[in-house]
Formats: sequence, structure tokens, C-alpha cells
Amino acid sequence: MEKLKQHIVALLLVAFFFIYFGLELSFNLLLIDIYALPLDKLFGENEMYAARLEIFGRILSGFGLSLAIIALLPPHKLFFWKKEQASQLSNSESLIIKSIAFIVLWIVLVPSLRLFVDGAAHATANETKLSAVRAIAYREAYLNELVEIYKFDAFNEIASDPSRRDLVIALLPSLAFSSTGFNAVIERNVEAMANTFLSNRQKQQFADNGLPRLREFDALYQKELKLYLTYQEQYRHAQAALNSVDKIEAETQQVINALNNHLQTSWKHYVQRMDSAYKDMEPYSKNESIQDAHRQFKKQYRKQCKSTACKEDVEKRHAAWLNDTGIADIYVKPDNINFTLFGTEDRVHFILIDGRKNALRAIYHVDEEIEEYDLWLRSPGASVYGQLFLKSKGVELFDGWQLHNTNAIYNAITEKYQQELNTVWPEYFRASAFDIQSKTLGQYDFSLLPIVDEQARRVLGRFYLSNLRPGESESSYLARWLESQNNISFIRMLSSTAAGAAFSQGGALYDVGVDAVKLSIIPQMSILLSFIAVFALAAKFSVQLYKRFPKFYSFLIVGVTSIVLLVPTVKSITSNNSYTAMMSGFSRDFHKNDAVSRIKMDVFGVVLDLENGLFTTYRNSGIKRAVAEPLFTFKHDANGNLKEVGVVKGLRSYDDLFNSVFAFLPSKVFGFSERSEFNANVTLVKPDNSIAAYMGIEVDGQNIESVAIPNFLSNTDFGFLAEQAYLLNHDPIALTVDFISNYDSPDYWVEVANGHAFRTSLIEKLENRLPALIQDNTSLRELLAEQVEKGEANILLLQASAGQQYQCFVMPKLASKELAKALISNQVSYKRIEDCWVKI
Repeated sequence: MEKLKQHIVALLLVAFFFIYFGLELSFNLLLIDIYALPLDKLFGENEMYAARLEIFGRILSGFGLSLAIIALLPPHKLFFWKKEQASQLSNSESLIIKSIAFIVLWIVLVPSLRLFVDGAAHATANETKLSAVRAIAYREAYLNELVEIYKFDAFNEIASDPSRRDLVIALLPSLAFSSTGFNAVIERNVEAMANTFLSNRQKQQFADNGLPRLREFDALYQKELKLYLTYQEQYRHAQAALNSVDKIEAETQQVINALNNHLQTSWKHYVQRMDSAYKDMEPYSKNESIQDAHRQFKKQYRKQCKSTACKEDVEKRHAAWLNDTGIADIYVKPDNINFTLFGTEDRVHFILIDGRKNALRAIYHVDEEIEEYDLWLRSPGASVYGQLFLKSKGVELFDGWQLHNTNAIYNAITEKYQQELNTVWPEYFRASAFDIQSKTLGQYDFSLLPIVDEQARRVLGRFYLSNLRPGESESSYLARWLESQNNISFIRMLSSTAAGAAFSQGGALYDVGVDAVKLSIIPQMSILLSFIAVFALAAKFSVQLYKRFPKFYSFLIVGVTSIVLLVPTVKSITSNNSYTAMMSGFSRDFHKNDAVSRIKMDVFGVVLDLENGLFTTYRNSGIKRAVAEPLFTFKHDANGNLKEVGVVKGLRSYDDLFNSVFAFLPSKVFGFSERSEFNANVTLVKPDNSIAAYMGIEVDGQNIESVAIPNFLSNTDFGFLAEQAYLLNHDPIALTVDFISNYDSPDYWVEVANGHAFRTSLIEKLENRLPALIQDNTSLRELLAEQVEKGEANILLLQASAGQQYQCFVMPKLASKELAKALISNQVSYKRIEDCWVKI
């Protein structure tokens, strides 16, 4: 029974270890998946996933580390007792004490990991923060397949392999953070990367937004130009015609000739159709339905009507019915209806013949008694017929006009051109969006009109070019637009030697630098802590199982753990393009004289192979999916957005509270100060978008209290000299007052002995003089005071292409989300301060 109990306990311990091991392994795999995402997704749609994974990793690693620490330390060391006191405890009491100590340590360790990672990020040097941001920028470039690392083909080959690149992308910032050589390689490539990012981004922006606008404007311009030229030609034609007597006379004669031809032709048609009326109407007279209808009307007429009025009504209705049958060119009058003579067919035939002739006389305006062409020409009907023809040709004549009055035609044509002249431009105004008054412009002058430029600005927006050339090819316009862009390139700014100054405490880029360092630290720290916890627990469990239980269980833990970890690692190391070989080759090329860095890179290569082996082998494992499913399950609010569950909210609240209470600890441990001596930042940017200078300024109303300028040349000989106290202080009054105030201070006499009491450094000298200089610069001082009052005192001054003029921008406070946007677009959404130029 005792042996069975031992086996059950041993199995429970083994199961517990493997569950923990599986959780840690899954965490590692999920970490690579998350940190291989582009920044916009990592801090966008997947931000809550990354945050939950991060706290899950700390809980998991904190658990393992706490358990290992408690298991390795005796009770008297946990509570600082004497050994004799601890020896008096029973096993159950010792277990209770260790359990309490484990829970307390775990509760403290989980938020402490975040606290000290944050502290380590704050404690890093400005150059380290700058390097971290550069590394993340390079990571984004790699994700977009825009760059390769020069002379590092092994790395490029791995990074281009879809099955292996996720690990490289996720740990690239960590690699740059750990390797000065790798960071130097990135620094040398930042300028090219900035140009590539900026050019590709701008081309994509132009293709997505600028090109449709350019085409919209081009279509509008071409439409307006064609419209203008059409109406201009109409106006010129009308004006030329109106001013030319010969032209009007010629057109008059042309109209008269056309009228005569029309009259002659019409009379011929009239005569022919009158003669063919008998034959044309014969088929209709044989139509049964028409005959039946005629019989019905006849019956009404003869049998039902007793009065003349009734008979007249039948005749009207019968005539109207025939006119509605659809027979072309027929007009039957009631007088044409005959119910007495001939048979039905003949009666219908003669009625239709009369109807056709009635219609023809009406069409050609021929009186019934007229049978000769000459008689028709002298009749009023011919004049009306001719007037209708002239009207169809655009010649309007007065009522009662006679054919022989040709002067009236001349006057009507003259009036036509005058009316046309008077109506052309009003019609153009109704049709056009440009409303151009001048009627004499050529195409070139048309393109120079202010309205064209105005419409171009409206349609093109930020893609507008001041020297717009309508009709220019799209490729030419794109090239000129790209050349015109003097965007403040965020990545190019990071290549500046002065950029590190902006990452100083209180600086414009300090927060984003801290976030970048965290992104570099968290993956490698999480992986390191994860493996430490696994190995510590594996060692502890295997030893305990070996001592107290059948040795098989100890060998089981060691064997399974070794197989799970070592087999994929060995497989990765022995592959043709292993990380170990890659990092070893890189170390030989870039760390020739740095033995420590070579060792670090070799170790990093082994760790990468370990992680790659696990990632390649187990990335699609069932245990990973089993962990990911509950871990990444969220509730949704009314708007469909993700929201945290109550348990996780509670953990975060405790995490935040712990970090706020003990926020002072990292600065004590890591020895950095939370300097906040200025409330305004000024970054001077050169025309090539590199940082020229950085200043932290303390502003009090309209007064400049102090100025801090970090020594961005600190790593050079000039920077060393700038910090040396070699400039003699020539102010005797200040020296005297200083002596009287401090003669009894030992520290003062130490400074005198070292020479510092009477000397200042170049940096100190500059910082002492700058407040007065800025105070005297009215435009800069007022700008600082105004922006501090608004709470937007992160100021960027962009130098004009030449001279001492600087254009004013307000730079937003950058954090992780803004860093992602800035790197992807290679721009920060600077806000231009209207009508603001500062002379420095």
C-alpha cells in the first residue's frame, strides 16, 4: 500500500511538471507568433492578445521561479530564523511555511518582473534607446521585405525562409540590443532604409489617394477645356458671321435656294401622294374590322337615330374612330362619312381616300381648290409651309410672312447670329464649373487661369504641386511630387548623431525609446526566464524523485525533457544554415577584437537554435492550441470591441497598484534619476531631416528659467572636451559671493582643490548662456510660452532650405502605438503651426 501511494504521488509530481513544462513551451511558441507581427498589428488589433500573453508569461515564470526558490531554500533562510528554530518544525509545519512563502513570493514576483523590466528600460543610456528604435525600424523593414543586411547572407537567407523568418523577426530587436556589432550594421543602413521606407510609402500613398485625385482633376480639366473651346468656337463663328455682310447674304441666298428646292420637292410629293390615294387606301377598305365597324355605325345612323343631331354625332364618332385606327396620314372629317351610296367596301374606300387627301392638304398647307404649283406659291398656305421649313433651319420669321419677302430672311439670319452671340456665353456659364469671362484664351493661357489652380488645390489636396502642368503624365507628376516632398522622415531623424539627445530623460522621444527597449528586452527576458524556470524545476523534481521515489520517475523527467528540448535543438544546430553557425560567422566578421561579444553571439546562436527547434517542431502542436484557445478568448462589448474578463482586470489592477507603490525601487537599483527639470522640448531639424540640436527648456510664463542640452557628442573626442572644466570663469563678483557663501563647506574646498570651483565645461557654459539668448529671441520665447500654456510644448523647428528661418511644428507625444504608425509611414503626424517662423 505504501509503494502504491509512492507511485501515485510520483505520478502526480511528474504530471504536474509536464503540465507546467507544456504551458511554458506553449508560451514560448505563442510569444514568437505575437512578436513576429508587424507593429501596427501588435499594437493595434492584437494589442490585448499581446498584453494578456505578457501577463500570462509573468504568472507562469513567476510560479516556476518561486517554486524553485522555495524548494531550494530551507525554512530558516526564508524567514531569517536561526537554524535551531527551524529544526524544531514538523514536516507539516515546514510545508505550511514553505507554501505561505511560495504564495507570497509568487504574488510579489509577478509584478516585480514588470517593475524591473520597466526599470531596466528607463536605466538604459540614450544611445541604447536610440539603437532599440532603429532595430525595431529595421524589423519593420524586414517584415516588408524592403531591406537586407549587407554582407550577412546567412541571416538574409533565414529571414527570407517563411518557415523560419518569424523567429528572426521576433528576436531581431533583441539581437541588436545584445550585439554592438549588429546594432552598428543597422545604424549604417538606417539612411538607406529611411529612403526606401519613405519612397515606397509615399508611392503607395500616391497610388491609393493621389492618383485617383489626379485623374479626377485631369478629367475635370479636360472636360472644362473641351467645353470652353466648344463654346469659344461657337462664339467666334457667331461673331464672325454677324460682322460679315457677305456671309449673311451668302447664307441668305443659300437658305432661299434650299427653301425653293424644298417647296418644289414638296409639291411633287404632294401631287404624287394625292394621285396614289386611291391605290394606297384600297387595302384598308378591304379590312374586315374596318368594314364591321362601318356597318355598326351605319346601323346606328339608320335605325337608332331619329334626329339630325343624333346622325351628326354618329358621323363625328365614326370619323374619329377611323382617324384612331393607326392608318398613316389620314384625317377623315364628319362630312366625308357616307352611309347611303355604294356597297360597304366602296363606301369605306371613298371615305379613306377623302381622309388621305384631307391629311395631305393639311400637311402641305394646300387649299382644296388649288391644283397648280404657281397658284400654291401665291397662296398663304405655301408661305406658312415655307416658314415652318425655315424655322427648322434656325431662321425665325414673323407671323404673316410671305414667300417673296427675302429681306425678312436676311434680317432673321442676322438676328439669329445676334441671338446666338448673346446666348453662347450664358449657356457656357450654366454648363461650366470654371465660369471664365474671357472668350479669347488659348489652351496655354487657359491652363494658367487662377480658377484652374484653385480647382487643382481643391481636388488634389496634399498632392497638389504649385507648378501644376495640366495634362502632364502621371509618372512625371509622381516623380515631381516625390521630389517636392520634404517630409520630416522619422527614420531618417534616427540616423542623426544628435538623435540620442531626444531620448534623454524628459526628451521628446524618451517615452518611445523606453517602449522600444521594452520590445527588445521582453522577448529575450521572457524566453530566458521561461527556460530558467523549466530547468530549475526539472532539476528540483528529478532530484526529489530520485531521492524519495522510484528512480524511474526521475529518469522519466530527465529523459522526456531532454528529448523534447535537445532533439529539435541538435537538429537545428546540425542543419546546413543553423543559427549557431550564422551567429558564429557574424561574430568573426563584426566582433574580431571583442572576445566577450563573440561569446555572447555564440550563446545567442545556440539559444536561437534551441528556440527554432522548438518552434519548428511544436508550433502546430495540440497543446499550443489548447493553451491559446482559452488564453485568447475575449468577451465583446456592445460595439463589438474586445473587453477583458473580471479576473484579468483584477490581476491588472493589482499589477498596476504594485508598480505604482514601488515605482521608486528601479531607480534605486539601477541608479538612474527621473529628471523632469524642463517642461518644453525643442528639436531643431536640418533640411535633410536629421536632428541638428535638442534642448530641454524650463519655461515659466514669459521667462526662460533654464536650458538643458545633452552632450550628443559624448562618445567622441569633441564630446569629451566639451565636458571638461577648462573654461575660466571671469566673473570676480560671482566668485567672491560663491566663496563667502561656501567657505565653511568641505565640499567647496574639494572643488577648489580639483579646479572645478573656478572653471566650467563647454556644456555648462552653453546651458548658462542659452536662457538669456532664448529670452531675447521674442518669437521663440512667445512660441514656447504659448505652447506650454496649451500643453503642447513638444516643438519641432524645421530649417528652411537656406538661411536662419525655421518653420514651426508641434510634435505629438509618442508611445508604442504612435511608434508603430511612425515607423510604418516613416512620418509622424506633426501639426504645422500656421504662420509661425522662427529666426535662430
